[in-house]
Amino acid sequence: MSEKTYPHILKLSEMKKRDVDIVYENASIYEKLDGGNVQIDIGDNITFGYRSGKNKPGRDIYWAKDFEKFFWLNKDSFSGLKKGIYFGEFLASHRIENKEEYINNFFLIDIFVDGKFLDYKPARKRVKDVPIIKTLDTLYEGKINDIIIKKVLDMESPYTEDGRPEGIVIKNYDKQLFVKTYYPGNENPD
Repeated sequence: MSEKTYPHILKLSEMKKRDVDIVYENASIYEKLDGGNVQIDIGDNITFGYRSGKNKPGRDIYWAKDFEKFFWLNKDSFSGLKKGIYFGEFLASHRIENKEEYINNFFLIDIFVDGKFLDYKPARKRVKDVPIIKTLDTLYEGKINDIIIKKVLDMESPYTEDGRPEGIVIKNYDKQLFVKTYYPGNENPD
């Protein structure tokens, strides 16, 4: 399987208006978690890596050793999964203080297969028999506007100590367009 990196997701304020309109037309909204971007690649072999691609020796990200340990302890659990690249967020407290029970857990973000990201419903079904892979709740589906985004941003996060989410990710899987926005005060300079 070729190396695939998870694409950089633009902030809502950076996206062109016509692309925002396309995303808003058929949106699925998920909480944006604060952790490390990782991947588990199910192909002829089962390998792991980070947002930037495959594992690179000597990585000094403080949570990387915890993810490597998680991968090796659970590698056999992944063997029944269908081929694809399973992108996830490995929860660690970076800028946001996550609840202890969620630290060092793999949360599925997306599955890349056959040149595109699967809609999250079939992606969720692919991992339902692998309990160590956590999935995200869909916070909203359908046509959206700025009022709906504000309401969703104001929902309480089950993952963070203070109940405030880092932000949300808005996805239009049909058009393969994704955008993110942050809870006020949690803006990331990325």
